[in-house]
Amino acid sequence: MVLYPMLFALKDDGHNEAAAMVIDVLLVRTSNRKLLIRMRAELEQTYEPQRALQSFSEYFQLGGGTASDYESYGRLLLEENDGEAATAALSQAIAICEPSDKFGMLIKRACCKFQSGDQQGTLNDLLEAENLELLDARLLIVLAELHAHYGHVATAISVLDRAALMGPLDARTTEKRAAWKQSIKDHAGAKADLDTVISLGVDTSLIYKNRGVANMHLGHFEAALADFNQAVEQQSDREEHHQALVHRAALQQSMGNPQDAIADLDTAEQIQPLSDDDQARRQQCLGQLPENSPAAQQSRHAAEDLSTADALYRKAEVHVGMLRYRAALQALQTLKAIDSSWDVINVLRMCSVCYNKLDQHEEALADLDKAVAMDPCDAQVLQERAVTKAALAWADLDKANELRPCHAYTLVWRGYVKFDQEDWAGAIADFDEAERYDSLDEHSLQLRAFAKKKLKC
Repeated sequence: MVLYPMLFALKDDGHNEAAAMVIDVLLVRTSNRKLLIRMRAELEQTYEPQRALQSFSEYFQLGGGTASDYESYGRLLLEENDGEAATAALSQAIAICEPSDKFGMLIKRACCKFQSGDQQGTLNDLLEAENLELLDARLLIVLAELHAHYGHVATAISVLDRAALMGPLDARTTEKRAAWKQSIKDHAGAKADLDTVISLGVDTSLIYKNRGVANMHLGHFEAALADFNQAVEQQSDREEHHQALVHRAALQQSMGNPQDAIADLDTAEQIQPLSDDDQARRQQCLGQLPENSPAAQQSRHAAEDLSTADALYRKAEVHVGMLRYRAALQALQTLKAIDSSWDVINVLRMCSVCYNKLDQHEEALADLDKAVAMDPCDAQVLQERAVTKAALAWADLDKANELRPCHAYTLVWRGYVKFDQEDWAGAIADFDEAERYDSLDEHSLQLRAFAKKKLKC
């Protein structure tokens, strides 16, 4: 048949799309479909991956499929961002591949799982691969990060040490190892790594602050003070500036300089509220000063300035930004106590934010009702009240489902609430569960389809 020579000539010359068209003609005329469909999938990979996926799927249904085929199929799926299906394809490849190919297949599946967010699966594959062959430095760094993610910090450090034997670690990885060493109180090791990072040209407030902490724990107070000074001078980030100041304050207290420690804490409090430990440190330092000393008086004045309504609101905003909702509520309650007329709607709104974050939705709704009564046209408050009501509905539906499980009506309505909250996965799960007990109406089916589309995006 003349078509076969034409097919192979086109394929050899790189005319893949034309070759695939010839295959489509041949498929109509021959029963030897499996080999032709496999060849078409191979050609389509180069110019139309989605058609290649369809061809591979058809090929597998006919009983074909080598490890290499499943590997190619998995790679295409990964390019289409279907990580779960790609992992399944690579698992099939691993199940039937030659022992000599298993290491490479495991690494590819690990990369696929990593891209899909399956960190535990990635760790398992890398550990299995490591039992077959030595991992290269790049993969060892990934393995170390996964060990650290699951709390195996000492193991993570030892894995990075192995990677370092293959060549110098970059600054970012060395900085990460330093942080891990500090977390297990290996301050000497952390300092050595941070010295290396700085020698590589990294010059940030965070680096100097961390090295200052290491030096302080090692008893190198003068070196620690120089590092904290460098960190404070840079002021690259509000949070880091604050942290550098409070650490320097702790050092100054240890060095017997309570006045300098108080000055640092006062400056730090202008940036964001002090923690309970830092507040206690300031009181300790004040107790070490004569009562009428200028530093003690200045610190008391600074504390008074921070007790104004405006300052308390700013303090509450900072607490919310740091996810310290109870502390924010405390500041707002103090604000209302000293000036009950100060920007009432915004105070009520921020209280409701904190209550919602603490799952105290009824308290949040009560504050938002007060705010709406004061200004029925405030769109933001109305929106937040609607969200709060939805959260209350969600809680009630959860309780109803506990009391009467397996009830489609309850599950569908909870699906509606989750859909409104853009919890796509939760909405799909509730609609699916409801469908086990009763058929879904058209509206529920449409919402589930939309949620699946959003989740895929």
